[in-house]
Amino acid sequence: MVDLAPIWTVASSDFNDWGAAMKFGYFFDETGNCNIHNEEAAVVKFIFKHYVNECKPMDVLSYTLPVQVSPGVLGGKEWLRRHVLTILSDSNYAGVQATPKGFVPGRYPPIIPIDLFIAAQVRRWRLTTPDSRARTKNS
Repeated sequence: MVDLAPIWTVASSDFNDWGAAMKFGYFFDETGNCNIHNEEAAVVKFIFKHYVNECKPMDVLSYTLPVQVSPGVLGGKEWLRRHVLTILSDSNYAGVQATPKGFVPGRYPPIIPIDLFIAAQVRRWRLTTPDSRARTKNS
């Protein structure tokens, strides 16, 4: 079983309360309802699945994303590592929001399962611990 405390630390460090801000993968209709943008949601799923299941580094993912779908609201016209990190860090893609007190139901419909989001946070956490950095430098 995975200890969720360190994962929570990673997810909550990315916390921001922007309200109903525009997010990559979503759009708001004329009545203000949040809907999933299918083309962009496919990119979100691609990022999470390849990061977790194939252990692709964020830089490599940024180079392999489709050029037909631009980062849009994330900024710029080309995919960068920071765009991938922004997506991987955002619990809203799993339908929950990280708050300083824990996860709560989010304002956005889920694009990915919560298990996939947690797996991505586990991987991020493992890659950012001092021990893993030391092992990477020594190998």
